[in-house]
Amino acid sequence: MKRSTWWRCFKASYVYSVDDIINILGVSRNTVSNHVRHGLRPVDTEIPRLFVGSELIRFHKDRAASSKRALRPGEFNCFKCRTFVLPEPETIEVERYSASGRAQLPRAKAVCPECGGRVSRIVREIECDNMGQGLESKNSWESPDEYAARFPAQIWNQSSLSTPVWNKNNERLIHGHIIYCRQFNPKTTDASLVAVRELEAFGGGKDFKRYTIDDVDRYRTDLRRRANSSEADCLSTGTLRHRASHNRRFLKWLIKQDGMEKLPRSLPDYVTLSKADTARAKKSNPKAYPTDEEAVLLVSSMVGNSLVERRDQAIVATSFLLGTRANATASLRIKHLDLQTRCAYQVATESRIKNSKTQTTWFFPGDPIFEQTLTAWIRELEHFGASGDDALFPPDVELSRVAYWLIKGREPIGPWESSSGVEKAFRRASEAAKLPYFNPHSARHNVFFRKDKYCSTSRQRKAWSHNGGHENEAITERNYAKVTDEECRKVFSELVQSNGETLEDKDLMIDLQLGKLFPGTPEHKRATRLIRARMDKK
Repeated sequence: MKRSTWWRCFKASYVYSVDDIINILGVSRNTVSNHVRHGLRPVDTEIPRLFVGSELIRFHKDRAASSKRALRPGEFNCFKCRTFVLPEPETIEVERYSASGRAQLPRAKAVCPECGGRVSRIVREIECDNMGQGLESKNSWESPDEYAARFPAQIWNQSSLSTPVWNKNNERLIHGHIIYCRQFNPKTTDASLVAVRELEAFGGGKDFKRYTIDDVDRYRTDLRRRANSSEADCLSTGTLRHRASHNRRFLKWLIKQDGMEKLPRSLPDYVTLSKADTARAKKSNPKAYPTDEEAVLLVSSMVGNSLVERRDQAIVATSFLLGTRANATASLRIKHLDLQTRCAYQVATESRIKNSKTQTTWFFPGDPIFEQTLTAWIRELEHFGASGDDALFPPDVELSRVAYWLIKGREPIGPWESSSGVEKAFRRASEAAKLPYFNPHSARHNVFFRKDKYCSTSRQRKAWSHNGGHENEAITERNYAKVTDEECRKVFSELVQSNGETLEDKDLMIDLQLGKLFPGTPEHKRATRLIRARMDKK
């Protein structure tokens, strides 16, 4: 990764140790020390040193921006460090003649103070005079004035170098909580830290060890207000419930830490929300998902003139065939698919599966185009020399050099590191079919919507949910293919048109016509009333 994009490796709500930074960036401990010397501000002076994510982002953004300017007097561009440096004056030498003795433009050579490598640049005559003065005085180039400093004072914009607003005690506690949250999925940790930072900001940066029941209760009151608010800070039901849950877990962890003996033991209970609180929150809009006809149209409308286009078509078809999530689809390898038994092996150690749950997924019943498209794609990959360890959906770079796939002993083709490729495939499919954008997860909704079409018994419905990775059918019914208001209206319109007659009522009327009901019995009377009611409406 380029050093100009190092700031993308950090998250603003996190707190990082020196070891964390070394592992993330792949640098040495001296490099982190040099960053501190050049303006990176730690949380405090205690050991181990900690750094707030927002500060790391600020520092590396400023460092990247500073590389896009002209060199100042005495500065050199070190290509090894990929940054500007100010060498010590005694290491600078000015050459006016080439090795053959011919006159040339003055070239200054020096030693990089960070990596020890050689640096050079062409200088003007006036700079040669200044360098001569610097050699005589033996002073560093950083000392003469603000213009020659590595980082200027930036009088015109103090926002990036303003006084830190973080609480050092809270930052160390949050770092400990991050270590505790390593047992969870990284996305869960991200959401937890967002909630904790919100609690801290609501308290005005107050020390967590001084929190009282009133402080937590005021935060819960604010959550209730945002549940009913029509302003920009309103929260949906799910967000409201998760914010309270994450902060409750944080407070449970907090009261068990050293030095927190004075905190009330019941503090976590005061952030709990009632069902009435979450019921009043903003309801999320129903999730749109394609019908069976639209799903077929998404796959059939895609043009397969190139390898990339045929791969994208296979991605969409596989999503409707297996009902896998976007991350799992992107990380599939050829060996995970068994076309003979019509199943896919989702291995947690090799694929990015939710909750790291290994399972076998059988092809869901549906239109034949889904399985045909996937089979044709696998056959094409094998024709180019792909092996079972190669990615089922190779990235664009790998598809541009298929000639190298036949080389024996080559490294396996790795899958995508994220689900962005799957999202792009669905966007292209939606555009080709001239339909609204359906995201990759909408295919999973369509798979569970098909359940009622193919399943007639309770055991079949249970097996369908299990094949989709759900522990029970209740999870499927609660989260997928929910009935929208428009669908509810259509269902009740059909019920009205059927005169409210059930299957049992229709069977009674048939039995009456066949003479199977005895006069005077309740069944005979009810069948007679139903027939008369139907004749009156006609």
